[in-house]
Amino acid sequence: MPQSLVTPASETESKEVDWLWKPYIPRAFVTVSAGPKWAGKTWAHLAIATGLANGYGLPDGDTQDPLNIGWISSEDPIEYVLRPRLDSLGADLSRFFLRYGALGLDTGIIKRIEQTIKDRDLDLLVLDPLMSFLPSGKRSISSEDMRAVLDPLGEIAYKHHMGVLVITHISKQPYGEALDRISGSGQITAQARSVLLADKDPDKPTEERARILVHAGTNLARPGKAWPYTLPDETIGEGFEWGEESSDTSADRLFGLDKEDVSDDLKGASATAAKFLRAECSKDWSAAEDIKVKAEQMGISKRTIERIAGKYCNRRRAGVGTTKQRVYWRWADSDNTDESAPNNVVPITSSNS
Repeated sequence: MPQSLVTPASETESKEVDWLWKPYIPRAFVTVSAGPKWAGKTWAHLAIATGLANGYGLPDGDTQDPLNIGWISSEDPIEYVLRPRLDSLGADLSRFFLRYGALGLDTGIIKRIEQTIKDRDLDLLVLDPLMSFLPSGKRSISSEDMRAVLDPLGEIAYKHHMGVLVITHISKQPYGEALDRISGSGQITAQARSVLLADKDPDKPTEERARILVHAGTNLARPGKAWPYTLPDETIGEGFEWGEESSDTSADRLFGLDKEDVSDDLKGASATAAKFLRAECSKDWSAAEDIKVKAEQMGISKRTIERIAGKYCNRRRAGVGTTKQRVYWRWADSDNTDESAPNNVVPITSSNS
């Protein structure tokens, strides 16, 4: 006789979440961490892993039992990047188990990962970057395909009561909500129970090596503070340091999305269109037709982009009286002057609009 698929709630046990690093990296769940290529993600996450492996050295200053770390990377060769950086961080190398190379997370690889977890008694598995672990034929923009990758990782984390940390990149488009900047399907953040973001420290714009790790959110606890860090002087060398104090920097501030030049009344598609226009038109006068084409490619309707441009952008014409006449937009609160506009530009008025 077939067994029931469900269990009565009365026969289950309530448990508190266990943390590798509270409230940033939980056991039994997947954590996603993202940032641009210049954020020093590898340094930051190796420093976190070192703190866990050594039993001390995490930004909050807590000590705990040393843990075992599995690290699989397709971008950083062990002998040239990972081992030298672990040496400079003072890591307990006996607790790190490394592999270099991409692995498509099909059924066979998942089984090998599980066996590795058992053999090495791993407490944390790090995969860097996520896109290098997609099985053949799977697409990062497909929610279904990403579930096929992340669901097994979640099951592994739960089954072995360990943490799984997936490192990935952010998209280049400087607009949209902070979590929407993570490359690939929105399913990536939907599957995670904690999300970290790394980038240049917006509070230290003149310090070349200043970075910050921001806790974008978790549904398991109250989100944690952001932690500044300083990259070494050289690509591989000593000098990585966590900041002595935490920061209130938010995910939106990290990516410059907290500016007050967009009305709080804007929501949904209108807010997205405004952020898009601000990013595209703040530095230079931009051809309206080019902006509208690009906006439509990003899923923003022509009607919406025109409406928001009419409210927030200065508008000019170039080539008036010629067959090459074009309309240009510039975000109204940008620092540009009219001298930066294209040649033969005149203001748009009711008579020539």
